[in-house]
Order: sequence, then C-alpha cells, then structure tokens
Amino acid sequence: MENLEMLTGTFPVAPDQLAHDLAVAKLIKSGAVPASASGYAYYGAYIKYLREFETVIANRIPEESENVSG
Repeated sequence: MENLEMLTGTFPVAPDQLAHDLAVAKLIKSGAVPASASGYAYYGAYIKYLREFETVIANRIPEESENVSG
C-alpha cells in the first residue's frame, strides 16, 4: 500500500470489480447463495435479482410519467 493510500484510506479498484464484489457479498448476506457456492450459483442468483430490479424500474417508469404529466 502506498503512503497516499494509507493517508486517504482509499485503495485502487476498478468500478466493475467493486460492483461485482459488492453484489456477491449482498447475495451471500441475503442468504440467496451460500458462501461456498459455485460461480454459476452466484450468476443465477445475480440474474434473478437483476430481472426483478428491471421489472420494478419498468413498472415505476409509467407511474412517474403519469405523476409528471398529470
């Protein structure tokens, strides 16, 4: 770790890697997959949550549009 990293409390990590790590941690914490699960189990649970999230967003967009125009 470099001195600047020690002083600022930051560390270099790619945003996509951080997003992946946080998603895996959330899946483990939620109980959706055990910590010892394979990559395929993580991927399946991740896709399931992604689809549910996309559905929520898709359902809210018309509601938000009605609130703005009405």
